[in-house]
Amino acid sequence: MAQVIEEAPINDMDHVIDPELIAQNPDEVATWGYLMTQYGLKTDLRKFGGRADKAAVKELTTLHVMNTWRPKHMHELSKDVRASALSSLIFIKEKWDKTVKGRACVDGSPQRKTIPKESAASPTVATESVFLTCLISAYKRRHNRLYEVPSAFVNTDLNEEVDTVLRGELAELLVKVAPDIYRKYITRDKIGKAILYVRLQKALYGLLRAALLFYRKLRK
Repeated sequence: MAQVIEEAPINDMDHVIDPELIAQNPDEVATWGYLMTQYGLKTDLRKFGGRADKAAVKELTTLHVMNTWRPKHMHELSKDVRASALSSLIFIKEKWDKTVKGRACVDGSPQRKTIPKESAASPTVATESVFLTCLISAYKRRHNRLYEVPSAFVNTDLNEEVDTVLRGELAELLVKVAPDIYRKYITRDKIGKAILYVRLQKALYGLLRAALLFYRKLRK
């Protein structure tokens, strides 16, 4: 099942949960904090070491195989395009079974300046409807089936030009995936940090219209 959720860092719980709730239910809040916490690449490389590296490479390999993007030479892009390129990110999550999973996405927040909310909203079932359906299903002892769509959004073609940039360790990890393809596109900034520009071909998680495009494809 493809899920679209808004996530906030849980490192500072006071910014996410009412302090009064924390005081009343400290154990419950701590449990949710553990379940929801994700780490950025620098943090997870320190915390999980080689496991984080493998998880990130695995996620990037999946995106590479699915033709999620096409690398671009820096000189192919104008100064304005490079400045407006969306940042690529990857987050690492330690699951309940202690396995480590990576999830790549883009920071689509700059798109809010150019894409009206009504043009990016995807129809979403009401939470109450899900609960009521489950209640009826349990009461009538129905058999239920759940379908998982791996890399759901990445199965959807993007119908607009969106450039994104990978920096530092993330760019270096993508080179590990396919050095013959990506190494020649790497440039360096003034302090030697790797920079790699790619043009998205798929609706990667984080784009404002990703959920809507996936919904349209799924419905069709």
